[in-house]
Amino acid sequence: MQLLILFALCPVIVDGAEPEVRRIDLPGLSALGRPGKPTEPVELTSWDAVKALGAGEDLLQAIKKQVDLEQERLLFVRWQGSGQDRLEPVLTTEPGGDGAVLTFRHQPGRTRDLRQHAAMFAVPRTLKLAHAEPAAANGDVALVKQALQQWGEQRDKFDGNYLYTVSTSSFSGLRTQTTITIRNNKVFRRTFQKFMQPALEPLRPGQPEPVPQGWDEEGDQLGSHQEGAPAITLDALYEKAEPIASRKLEAFEKRYVRTNKQGLLTSCFIIDTRIADDVPIDGLVVNQITLGLPQPDGQPKDAETNR
Repeated sequence: MQLLILFALCPVIVDGAEPEVRRIDLPGLSALGRPGKPTEPVELTSWDAVKALGAGEDLLQAIKKQVDLEQERLLFVRWQGSGQDRLEPVLTTEPGGDGAVLTFRHQPGRTRDLRQHAAMFAVPRTLKLAHAEPAAANGDVALVKQALQQWGEQRDKFDGNYLYTVSTSSFSGLRTQTTITIRNNKVFRRTFQKFMQPALEPLRPGQPEPVPQGWDEEGDQLGSHQEGAPAITLDALYEKAEPIASRKLEAFEKRYVRTNKQGLLTSCFIIDTRIADDVPIDGLVVNQITLGLPQPDGQPKDAETNR
């Protein structure tokens, strides 16, 4: 797993003063401590505390060459997230106070890759540190609300006629796809397919494509099979989006919220970063949304396909 050590140094001048926030960039930081919240660094005020994180003698001496713990203290953070994650320090004035307060603003990336991040920086001992929830929570909620508004407009434009697909894949090679067809805002058909295709074993020359197995449901048969995504409308599926987007995350959790190029919500889920393979998701994932009423040739009338 690739390690990224990221720290955007963007201090803000407060009342003419600019407390120094220095990044300490050294090999071996990734082995210290445990992953936590990027906005809540561990404060280290003694060399014994640095040792307690797991620093060996070589790393300890390298840090000592850059830091004076008589005048400074260390802040260290490790977290797991997208390779596009960004973390930046923000200096502000405390309400009713006369000094600077340091917080960290975490901007989650939108890529689904899971990377390890680590950063260490030195700050004056007198600089106050305020722990803050990542700005991502409000940003995710706003993104979800905007996407749901866009969905309502598009759904009404096509008179509640559309279809969407939900796909799954397993490390073992099992892949599934469920297609839900909606007519006049009601579930009309559910189609399910599954097949085995080991991800680490590409097809050999001349080897036939895996033959999918599946079924179709309509009318009274809707929901009669146990496999596949549930036979519900996108509106029903989207009901879980805002609670997921606004939920406070544990230190080991990561949230993903994504929209497609048309602004429609395709992902809003939380994963447990402690799990490596076949990570279960808490939330929703939609792989494709096609707007319009299907015609005899199988293509929706005035179709707009949104991935």
